Amino acid sequence: MLPLQGIFRVNIAICIMLASASEVAKRSDDTNPLEAVVNRLSQDVTKLQAEVQALKSSAGKKAAFLAKIDSTDYEKVITANSPIHFSTVAFNNGQAFNPTLGVFTAPYSGVYIFSFQLFPHFGGDTLIDFFKNGAIILRARVYDASYSTSEASTMVEHAQAGDQYWLQINKGGQVYSNFHSFFSGALLEPDE
Repeated sequence: MLPLQGIFRVNIAICIMLASASEVAKRSDDTNPLEAVVNRLSQDVTKLQAEVQALKSSAGKKAAFLAKIDSTDYEKVITANSPIHFSTVAFNNGQAFNPTLGVFTAPYSGVYIFSFQLFPHFGGDTLIDFFKNGAIILRARVYDASYSTSEASTMVEHAQAGDQYWLQINKGGQVYSNFHSFFSGALLEPDE
């Protein structure tokens, strides 16, 4: 007669053999497990190749600029109600900013970020308007009757290829130049 521990071990061994046999029986109708793994990995590789291709095509889409109002005497006179000419270009990746006109033309459809700062050398109510294709999309206001102050703003905007952006001020006069007054933008994410 087997001791109690021996019977217990035999019972466990029989249970394990029965469980394994039922697993084999269940899997005999299934596809080869190795073939299933290979198929899943093949699908994963195909998805990864598509993602890599999408990244490669968007990597070539670059557009970024930083332009300043330049003047040798620290101030420059700008004209009211017309695009401000930011003639000193620190960088212009993609050549989408035209310093002669002061206009950025979106080379690609996608999400862009724009920033500006303008420091008029005159007091009073001054409006700085950010335009898209001739329509104001952002207005900054400088108001101080006693002395001049600067105004800065940033905006994230979806653009279509060919959309044009620029800044205008409602009154003419002198503005502080160089690092005091700038306009910048960059493509954050191109449309697919």
